[in-house]
Amino acid sequence: MKLHFETDFFLSVLASLNGFTQAVIALQPEAIYQKANPAVVFIVAPQNPKLVSYGSGVIISPTGWIITANHVVANQRNVTVKVSEKVYRGAVVARDQNNDLALIKLQSQERLPSLRLQSLPPTIGQKIYVIGNPLTLEKSFADGIVSRLEDNGVIQYTAPTNPGNSGGPLLNEDGEVIGVVSRGTREARTGNFASGIYFAIPASKIQVLLSNMQRNPAPTRQRATYHADALVQVRKGNYRRAIEYYNQAIRLEPRNANIYANRARAYISLKDYQGGLEDYNQAIQINPNFSGVYYSRATVYQLLKNKNKALQDYNSAIRINRNWGNRSIADAYYRRGLLRVNLGDRKAAIADLQTAADLYLKQGKTTEYQQSLNQIIKLNPR
Repeated sequence: MKLHFETDFFLSVLASLNGFTQAVIALQPEAIYQKANPAVVFIVAPQNPKLVSYGSGVIISPTGWIITANHVVANQRNVTVKVSEKVYRGAVVARDQNNDLALIKLQSQERLPSLRLQSLPPTIGQKIYVIGNPLTLEKSFADGIVSRLEDNGVIQYTAPTNPGNSGGPLLNEDGEVIGVVSRGTREARTGNFASGIYFAIPASKIQVLLSNMQRNPAPTRQRATYHADALVQVRKGNYRRAIEYYNQAIRLEPRNANIYANRARAYISLKDYQGGLEDYNQAIQINPNFSGVYYSRATVYQLLKNKNKALQDYNSAIRINRNWGNRSIADAYYRRGLLRVNLGDRKAAIADLQTAADLYLKQGKTTEYQQSLNQIIKLNPR
């Protein structure tokens, strides 16, 4: 079978992986299951007449692209994939044996349910969820937390996992794929896999695999690796080490606004506000419509007591992107409202705080909603 790789698919996935990530809205477990369940698949890969390998996978594009663990498909070129109640033939089109990843393309003309990838590494203690087919029990759902992050980004977590879960998605509280369930570690004494210790390959490694599928030149693939490594170091609090990785990534791709924006955050964590401002400026110069950077730069200006420039940036962030589907747009209105209080513009402040309250209420953020109302009451006592 001759495969024609959809450029739009790879570009959209890479964009979601590389994008400047805003805060997400935490969903209830039931909502996460309902969102993710249709995109989780059952994979069967016959090794010989007596041995069949099986596991899980997750659809990452409506056109039928699936990510799974490489050991699930073993050395097979074709596998059987069950999506809900339908069965498809799938072709294994790419592998990353070092990271235990494989990419499958389904032979289907239908639009399929899919999940978004999120390459920003999780934090230790963060809530996570696993959906898969442990011991052939289809669509089992479990929760846990991130218990450790390795230097290469591999995620250790606590959700109960069994044979058959391999290749399934590790999900964050927004129902996004942050990793792919992989094998555990072997005990040195027995050679058996240790029980109760579970690992997932991070979504950033999927990014590298997809970059290779695009046949990008080696510098681009290396840049993606540096960027992913930097994000891991940020999550671990190693900001200076992260900056070293960002420097290498920028050296290879100096016109990538996302890298400058992320390096700025590392500088700011080290209280190097000037370094952060310079990187935010560079990111905006590359991409003048980068709304998230205006929002972030405004907070730095506030730390530096430059209220007028902070106000200008909040204005730009909100003007450029009024449809952020998450908490960040509400935060932008709330922070601009407080800033306008300090600038003596009471009427505009109340309008911003009311908008923030309305958005928080829609998002179910009751604490932030009440906080906004309290600020309005202070400004408009009866």
